[in-house]
Amino acid sequence: MGKLLFFLLIACIVYWRLRYRVPAPRASVQKPAEIMVRCTYCGVFLPVSEAIGSNAAWYCNEAHRQGHKT
Repeated sequence: MGKLLFFLLIACIVYWRLRYRVPAPRASVQKPAEIMVRCTYCGVFLPVSEAIGSNAAWYCNEAHRQGHKT
């Protein structure tokens, strides 16, 4: 009788572990680092993909590019 209870307990533990197991965390996919540039007008750093380039200078928006020319 003791062996039967032991195997029943083991079976319940295995069932519980398989049924309510916590999923393994997925590896997060990180984006590659992007080059940061500084706005010539105000000095704010921003990614190069969002910057406006003009005459070897970088700007954070069109108004700053226009304002730097004056």
